[in-house]
Amino acid sequence: YTDRDLGDVFISGLGDAQDVTVHELKNANPFFNAVTGIAAVSEEDLAESPSSMPSLSPTRDFDQVFETRIDPTPTGSSGIVFSLKTPKGGPSVRLIGMKFITPFEGKLEYEIYSKLGSWRNFVGRTNEFELIASGQVTGKGPKTWVDVIEDDSVGTIVNGNETTTVNYVGWKNIHILGDGGERSFYVTTTKRFLKEDQTSIPILFSSALNSLSESLRQYGMVKSNSELELYEGDGILDYPWPTDPNGKSPYYRRPRGPIITFKYERSPCFPNVNFTGWPCPYVQRTRRPTRNPTRKPTKSPTPFPTLQPTWNPTREPTIAPAVAAITSNATETANSTIDNVQSDEIKEQEKSADTDISSLSKNENGAAMRLSFIASKWQIALYGSLLLLL
Repeated sequence: YTDRDLGDVFISGLGDAQDVTVHELKNANPFFNAVTGIAAVSEEDLAESPSSMPSLSPTRDFDQVFETRIDPTPTGSSGIVFSLKTPKGGPSVRLIGMKFITPFEGKLEYEIYSKLGSWRNFVGRTNEFELIASGQVTGKGPKTWVDVIEDDSVGTIVNGNETTTVNYVGWKNIHILGDGGERSFYVTTTKRFLKEDQTSIPILFSSALNSLSESLRQYGMVKSNSELELYEGDGILDYPWPTDPNGKSPYYRRPRGPIITFKYERSPCFPNVNFTGWPCPYVQRTRRPTRNPTRKPTKSPTPFPTLQPTWNPTREPTIAPAVAAITSNATETANSTIDNVQSDEIKEQEKSADTDISSLSKNENGAAMRLSFIASKWQIALYGSLLLLL
């Protein structure tokens, strides 16, 4: 019976009782409200816990930018469709933002659609895609990136004497599955805003990487890093994009390279850094720990207290608790033993105590101090008696 066998039993048990376990956790404590499922994670997929004081700063942050080169001689049209993939063996990635470029300097309206998988058999079929962002922005010319708006917004469209309000969708964070997963994008401007010659406002892209592949469905890799691979797609000459079932539509130019920037989060399922599925199999991290402590230790220890303790108590002590604590049984037992071990000095102190007690009302402070001293002697004697008994 191996560790793997035990793991298989554990995973099977999780699958059978997962819904019940999640329900019990949520009812037990609001801390677990975000839990949607439970999964077993292999030890080799977990990153090592960081030391309390790392020797070096992390080499890369979790939030990264994937940016293509701005082509000095670009082309462009109403839109472009292309693919973004993860490398074989790479983890899943979450996309958290996008930028594009237009040569136009003025207000425009954009729409961005996406779907998991390839776009090749879905050209012109917008209903097969999800709208992940839309909005009104101002173009800044062919050398300046335009940010896709992150939050939902409301814009206005003026048509003659009529003004219409339009609700736009802020960027929706999306994922790409790991280990060669693919996600397609269709980025386009609309016809609500046009250039002065009443033609569509273009989005810039690059010509084919290989001139021999012009007009053919042969798509090369534009850019790659350890988490993402960006591929050529089709330039689109009209809005909305027309269907192209046989690849011969005059409204397409292929292949074309997207000029695009993605903001993304690597290892979104940290500490399970090699996870290739989605969603993450546990409650996600909130924020990364800071590199430095919030407070530096002081150079020297705190100084000694400035005030000296008082010699006299602030409140007068009550009759010594040791005298009151001796019960009748304990007293009888102790007395029988004390008679044998008491010294003449203690007997004299007993007589002195009787005299002192009778004069308590005359000198409370002095009497209390003597009683405390006598009580301590009785305790010493009592301990001695107990030792004799043992």
